[in-house]
Amino acid sequence: MRFTIKYKLFLTLLLTTIVVVASMVFLVKWSFERGFLEYVNRVEQEMHNNLVTNLADAYKGKGSWDFLKEDPRQWKDIHRSSIPIPALGEGREEARQQFRPRQRAEKDGPESLSNRPHRKPPFGKRRGGRDCLLDENKIAITRCRSPESEMKLKNIVVDEQIVGYLAISPRKKLSERHDLQFSQQQHRFLLILGFCIVLISAVVAFPVSRQLVKPINKLTGATRKLAAGEYQSRVNVGSSDELGDLSRDFNTLAMTLENNEQARQQWIADISHELRTPLSVLR
Repeated sequence: MRFTIKYKLFLTLLLTTIVVVASMVFLVKWSFERGFLEYVNRVEQEMHNNLVTNLADAYKGKGSWDFLKEDPRQWKDIHRSSIPIPALGEGREEARQQFRPRQRAEKDGPESLSNRPHRKPPFGKRRGGRDCLLDENKIAITRCRSPESEMKLKNIVVDEQIVGYLAISPRKKLSERHDLQFSQQQHRFLLILGFCIVLISAVVAFPVSRQLVKPINKLTGATRKLAAGEYQSRVNVGSSDELGDLSRDFNTLAMTLENNEQARQQWIADISHELRTPLSVLR
């Protein structure tokens, strides 16, 4: 099978669509990962701000950090209470009241910090690991996974005195399981969407390429007839583009050849008529 213009046009349209879709998928993936990471960081920043406030309230109620050393589970409880609550409307303030240690401590006493209902974080397990608590001498009270030099410190202030630091490891990429699952789900959706677009493009590109080549095929057939001596051959001019100009030029050429052929036949007929009388006299 010859590699005709129809298939060249089809492959050109298909490859162009593939390149455009691949670029779109790459840019959307990059933009999504960047935006989603910024969103996760904003959520965590709000949680860390709440955590600093809750730790200050807990320290003020207990008088020291010994309660965390004796019962590390309270670190997780304070973490849970610091998770931003995505409530809206009239229930938002009520929900914040329920999980805010300062107001709970004032009402029920500092011991209520360990009796709050457990809530799952919205983006996987973020209760520790990437942040830890340091005392006023920057000695770790809870477990720190990253070196202190790589962590950002937030002051915990009680009565205008620094009583400790919240050490936070900056998030440079998505690492939590639920974040990665959500990101991978979006990537799979983008790939499926890109494949569907390419498939639709292939289905549409083939008849389009065949339609674009149809005037060329008509010109090819008319040219062969013209070469065989059928000077009456004409092609229909259906467009005003380059193919339309070529069709008009072909019709002009065919008309010129037809007129020349008629003139040639008339010239031969005239010569035959003029020579008939002298030849008869000579004979």
